[in-house]
Amino acid sequence: MDPTRSLDEIARQTAMTSPFKEVVNRLESGEKRVLLQGLPDTLLSFLFTHVQRSTRKQMLVVAGDEDTAERWRDDLQAIVGEEIVRYFPAWDIDLFEARSPDPEISELRIVTATSLMDRNPTIVVAPIEALLAPLIPPHALDLGTLRLKVGTEHSLEELTAHLTDCGFERVSMIDAIGQCSVRGGIVDIYPYGADHPFRLEFFGDEIESIRTFDVATQRSVNSCQEALIPPAREVLMISPLFEDYLERIPAQDPDRGDLNELRDQLELGVSLEGIERYMSVLYDLGNGLFDYMVEPLVFVPEGDELSAAVELVLEKARKEHKRRALEHPIDGYLPAAGWLPEQLARFQNLQLAPLGGGDGAIRFGAENPRLVEGELNLLRREIDRLHADGFAIHIRCETQAQNSRLQEIFEDWSDHISYGLGTLHRGFLYPEARL
Repeated sequence: MDPTRSLDEIARQTAMTSPFKEVVNRLESGEKRVLLQGLPDTLLSFLFTHVQRSTRKQMLVVAGDEDTAERWRDDLQAIVGEEIVRYFPAWDIDLFEARSPDPEISELRIVTATSLMDRNPTIVVAPIEALLAPLIPPHALDLGTLRLKVGTEHSLEELTAHLTDCGFERVSMIDAIGQCSVRGGIVDIYPYGADHPFRLEFFGDEIESIRTFDVATQRSVNSCQEALIPPAREVLMISPLFEDYLERIPAQDPDRGDLNELRDQLELGVSLEGIERYMSVLYDLGNGLFDYMVEPLVFVPEGDELSAAVELVLEKARKEHKRRALEHPIDGYLPAAGWLPEQLARFQNLQLAPLGGGDGAIRFGAENPRLVEGELNLLRREIDRLHADGFAIHIRCETQAQNSRLQEIFEDWSDHISYGLGTLHRGFLYPEARL
């Protein structure tokens, strides 16, 4: 069984409960801040799924740190699928480092922005640090994105120049994402977000066919009518952006220091490695991911936790700035401490109620399951107790081999367990659903 379909059964059962329905009712009535209580993290992922499916709105799940964000991402992708759930990571470099982020990081960020710009139903999971860093703005992403269709005309020379100016590496034969290849009237492009590269066959300047193909075998996979090609980096060299950059770079900027190195990097055509550290100069700080989201529903950490996490990110940047003994002020490269809370406060919020508080919170009465740590007799007693209390009992495994093995172990003493595939970080006990 497909893992997402297996977990969808649980999603349906949880969605039918009163607390889940009340969350949607309050949001649809326009309530700005909905507090939640008694909700383990994994069950919270099922709630996010229900809210997104019910409202059809974009959602932003904000995590205090990268580890927490990755747990949200994994659980949500297991429940909903990778097409709906997008992970928006922080850079794997510091803000002032003279090297570019890892291409996989850039891919996730650009694919997320592209999905939001196309108004797709999306749940975005992001650590706070990612939301504080600069991001390619919508007008630049739109200029850098190609939507190539069968039957349209494009100059091969201009198409190739656009791809390289947008960060694609030109090679003789594609073997990795972010590459392009031109051989006569055939153009291969492997863009971010694609399962397979595209092969475009031209007749003159007209696109005669578009196919996807397997990198290893070079054999066609599918034919298609359109290829979406977002840029392969966040700083693009295409016109009119390049001209805009030069206009934005005075020799000296009181807020950003000496920018002659940046001007030389652009004008002399040297390597663009590390140019992302100047994104706030080239594009302005802007509102990052929020420039792409239309009235999203947001899940935010509790107020004190949010402020502490923001301050932790800013303090890390200040220390790195001091360590490098940079002459330019830091303020021109980072938003103020209150910027992110102000952005999040603009939208409808879901938030866990603080301990000991939570007047008006929706109470779920759920809890984490008992950990048996390999003690099968303890597990058997727990399953028997839950079954006697009328609970539906589900066990999900990562692989079919694990699933088969557990069924062998349990077959002689329990016939009231539902098995299936699906990887979650932890289970839950939800009396409201008898689950």
